Amino acid sequence: MRLDMVSRAAAAFGLTSLLALACDNSSGPGLTLDVAPDSVQLVRNDTLRLSVTALDGDGHLVTGVSVSFASGDTTIATVTNLGLVRSKANLGRTTVHVSGGGVVTDVPVRVIPTPTGLTVTPGDTTIRATQAVQYRAAVFDETGDTIRGVAVTWEATDTTIATINPNGLALAKSKAWSVFIIARYATLVAGGTLRVAVPGVPTQITLAPTDTAIPTGASVQLTATVRDAFGDPVPSAPIEWSSDNELMATVSITGLVHSEGPTGITAIRAATTGPISAAATVTVLDSLIVARTKLPNRAYAAAISSANVAYVSQTDLSLVVRANLPSQVFGASVTVGSIPTEIAFNSTGSRAYVTNQYSSTVSVIHVASNTQIDTIPVGYRPFELIVAPGDSILYVANISSVQGIRLATKAIIVEFGIPEVGNGVAIAQDTLLYVSTHNGGTVVEFNLRTRTVGRTFAVGGVPQKLALSPDGTELYIANEWGYVQFWDLDTGLQIGSNLLLPAAAYGMARRPTNGLLYVTSAYFGGGYIYVVDPVAKTLVYSAIVGGSTRHVVFTADGSIGLVPNESGWVDFLK
Repeated sequence: MRLDMVSRAAAAFGLTSLLALACDNSSGPGLTLDVAPDSVQLVRNDTLRLSVTALDGDGHLVTGVSVSFASGDTTIATVTNLGLVRSKANLGRTTVHVSGGGVVTDVPVRVIPTPTGLTVTPGDTTIRATQAVQYRAAVFDETGDTIRGVAVTWEATDTTIATINPNGLALAKSKAWSVFIIARYATLVAGGTLRVAVPGVPTQITLAPTDTAIPTGASVQLTATVRDAFGDPVPSAPIEWSSDNELMATVSITGLVHSEGPTGITAIRAATTGPISAAATVTVLDSLIVARTKLPNRAYAAAISSANVAYVSQTDLSLVVRANLPSQVFGASVTVGSIPTEIAFNSTGSRAYVTNQYSSTVSVIHVASNTQIDTIPVGYRPFELIVAPGDSILYVANISSVQGIRLATKAIIVEFGIPEVGNGVAIAQDTLLYVSTHNGGTVVEFNLRTRTVGRTFAVGGVPQKLALSPDGTELYIANEWGYVQFWDLDTGLQIGSNLLLPAAAYGMARRPTNGLLYVTSAYFGGGYIYVVDPVAKTLVYSAIVGGSTRHVVFTADGSIGLVPNESGWVDFLK
């Protein structure tokens, strides 16, 4: 690769031009040797031919002069008797001596590493009109080391905004805008953005909050902040507010947003002179939802203790986050294992247990200190879990079995097989454990006192979460195939037919305050929450809240309910 030849050599030999360096040590009475290029810069193992012209004292061409070439250091570069300079593997500087007619002209030769990278600083900067800023470029070789002493060429993409001289000094004109400053070296190109600004002239507007959710009929105040290019506020800038969907939400001249319904998502916009604008997302919630709290990752499982401590799993972050209800803020978190899947509290709320699906463990959380204090090894890919009455035994359902674990010793005291992953559990009358078997299409009954497997109910479809009537005589089953079932546990028979839903059914819980069943659809049905009357066995209400609704849980008194959503939020139920 040839890196620095003057244009005269290119014309003579069709060679690539390189950066010009001074030529010295010319001698001889009345005769000079004009060598092109007058300096040579090559990468390793490259070649360049020198052109030599003999001139008399008046600058006229002299013919018939015999010319010879010699290298000062052949470990850096050699030269043939035809003037072909060849760089070697060694880096450094040497000289090619060109002799003829009693005259010697020295040509500097430099061998450099192969350039592979180019950076420009500053990469993005703002200056006032008519001010200057110094740009610098660095050329790197294949090892990342800087190649020093090489020059780049500079240019500005719009010289009406700013100009830049050969030394990289950029000068802003009086026009406020932005321009891209470009440095070039051989085939390498890099650059940075130069913003020319006038103080007090708006260049950006930001809104807060940028993403919020409010129930139908509620309001939220948005705040717009206008700044100039230097980041300084421009409080006098006029602001115009608008809504993309005024049937869903309106906005006042001061930024007060009021949700009108129907439910959905719209954009509220603020604009100032320029024109410069910004938008905030406002979600109008279904009337079933009183608040929505955003989380940093998808929310999967949830549980609420007897002391109203709520934990929600952040599946991809290997942690659970905590809220002390009635606060709707999830703050402190506890790091657990890989893919935390389900959560259960003991009866006093002093311990929480979390299945870690890919770690094949259960985390034990000390709730008062909000720390993981132990882990329990369990079978491959644990899903559901439940603490048996008395708080001494934990039942964990994994992909092919259910294990009973004595918490004091972490020993497995009983285990029974299931045909598929256990993803729903419930305990009736402190005596019978029921486990749904997902793709197995069954619910398995297990006697906690005799520790024996009892009946198996062929419920069909894909049974998911379970719930019980207050007296423990009826079992309610959410089925992914799009229905809810009601089973009589005394007779072991289904009560009536399947209650069909608009989409799939996944999570399920009975609300103590009204006795109704709340059912979610996960991602199978587009983020539904259903309300079912288990006495009349009818669908009372259905709401599309978006995302992937997973669990649904309530406080013991039923005053607070929440639904974690895999799209990264928790909905609080009205």
